Amino acid sequence: MPSEGELFLDLGANGFTTKKNVVIITSTAELPVGVVRATRTATTLEYAGHDIMKVGILDGGFEAWNRIGGPIDALPVIPTPAKYYGSVDESFIVDRAYVNSSLSRLEDGIVLVDARPSSAYTDGNIESALSIPLASILEANGAFRSAAELLATFESAVGGAPVSATNEEVIVYCWIGLMATGWHYTLTNIPRFGNVKLYDESVEDWVKKYPLVLG
Repeated sequence: MPSEGELFLDLGANGFTTKKNVVIITSTAELPVGVVRATRTATTLEYAGHDIMKVGILDGGFEAWNRIGGPIDALPVIPTPAKYYGSVDESFIVDRAYVNSSLSRLEDGIVLVDARPSSAYTDGNIESALSIPLASILEANGAFRSAAELLATFESAVGGAPVSATNEEVIVYCWIGLMATGWHYTLTNIPRFGNVKLYDESVEDWVKKYPLVLG
């Protein structure tokens, strides 16, 4: 995450305040890249102290808006600068030591999710992590899957372990903390999981001290 000073300055320069509702518009022409850019932005706003329930992502992106004939303006928007008064929220971000203490605790209700493609997971993953690729959250057109579908995918991966939207903890990671925000945002905002952590530095940080395992 960027430093507090840099982040708040940039947000203020673009007219953000914590009182505003935010809708993030992305492109779904290239998946999942377009969507994770949006979820990374949403997660960064959450880190900046913006109520995540006031941050939405346009489902299906600009392409979906265009398909329904939504109005489009070719003129650039010039934001009115504002003072961003926020308080950094690091409560959902965890580090290497935290993840290491959470390994092999699925039966305790703590699940570690690898959001990378299954091929990357097979080549090497953090010990005891479950593979639930980011693509699992999206329809072919880039729209988010329904809460029921997301829950079915998640529950299939964790099996009979005591992890649910209202119980225990999910920790997500990827290569560098980009794709993992897709699962963090989705679980938090669609089936409304109450305790989803983000290992922001992810594999890039993990391998500085620990090896990956094959699986």
